[in-house]
Amino acid sequence: MPANSFALKGILASCALLAAACGMNEQGNISSVRQVLISDPVPKDGALSELRAACGDGGITETGAQEMLRLPYLQQVTADSSRVLWTTASIDATTIVVTEPDGTLVGEFPTVIDEDSERPEFDQYNTELTGLEPGQIYCYQIVGESDRWMERTGFRTAPATGDQSAQVRIAVIGDLGTQSSDQYLILEQLGEVRYDLVLVAGDLAYENGTLSDHENNFFSVYEQLSRSIPFFVISGNHDYASDGAIFREVFSLPENGGPNGVERWYSFDWGPVHITALDTEKMDQTQADWLERDLAASEQPWKLAFLHRPPFSSGWHGSNHKAQDLFTPSFVDHGVQLVLAGHDHNYERTHPIDGVTYAVIGSSGRGTRDVGSSNFTAYSEAVSHFGHITIGADDLALNAIDASGQDFDHAKVAR
Repeated sequence: MPANSFALKGILASCALLAAACGMNEQGNISSVRQVLISDPVPKDGALSELRAACGDGGITETGAQEMLRLPYLQQVTADSSRVLWTTASIDATTIVVTEPDGTLVGEFPTVIDEDSERPEFDQYNTELTGLEPGQIYCYQIVGESDRWMERTGFRTAPATGDQSAQVRIAVIGDLGTQSSDQYLILEQLGEVRYDLVLVAGDLAYENGTLSDHENNFFSVYEQLSRSIPFFVISGNHDYASDGAIFREVFSLPENGGPNGVERWYSFDWGPVHITALDTEKMDQTQADWLERDLAASEQPWKLAFLHRPPFSSGWHGSNHKAQDLFTPSFVDHGVQLVLAGHDHNYERTHPIDGVTYAVIGSSGRGTRDVGSSNFTAYSEAVSHFGHITIGADDLALNAIDASGQDFDHAKVAR
């Protein structure tokens, strides 16, 4: 990194504060004000350390290694439930045993074959764990007919919906790559900080979103994290083989997007935060109308959205005007504080635009492209990175962390 880059970052941060105080929009006009301040670096306290201390590391046994093809991963963690998925060619019956950290039995859940995934070479299991309590650590292991397949490991349920006392920590990645050195360096840094869930802003299964692309470039890379931390994903242009059918097969996502948007766009609550996922490969008025209804119905104090193609960007692809036209009016009207995107292989954070901050998190392993600066830009850099969000009672802190673990951009958005 050039020696003068740190001085440049300081200048840009100062500019960001000045612009935020005025609430500039893309045209440089004064818009509704939401204050943006500088936040602190993210503590390096380990993504999995607390869960593993409570429950173990979820090691795959010799039997499990022989029987499992895609290793277990969490989906749709809520305040009172979770789903566990994996694939196998075995016909042996298996059970997921859930306990509290002290060993108290919570439940034994016979595993269930996913009816939406029918392949001759393997079965995909999708089993719901129910009867859980909000904000608690639970341990789970997978047991076969005669031997364990996976040793005990842990996960934490979401806080109760609307619980404003809950602190929420989110990791954000986008444009993940093909097992490149950059992807593994970002993965290493993801292991250093703590978060409750991961948002993936698309392009997770390069090059074309085939089954092998998903297996090789997503599941095999993030298998340790996804065993204990839920990943909520949206598709990008590189994930759309067969109209995104494989994406929807391998992930189990909320199905509240209406008949045209099942597992394409969706929303969920995590404590005091409402999070909306949008599909920029299928942008139309149907999705825009759903977004308007979704945001209007939410009473959460914090509202986030994530999508692949960025409404505002100074990168190679630039601002997506269709996303601006269809989605940004609802973001503004319903008080969305932060919108996250990928697609452009760089990092960029905007000044608040009509009260909404936009961030491109688009180089979490795929490499980088040059990025410019627009009149809406608070900070931009061509650097491999991921995002980290901490949400408290009164403010939201967004940090960008590079492949060496340095926090290179910090911003705090007031509610």
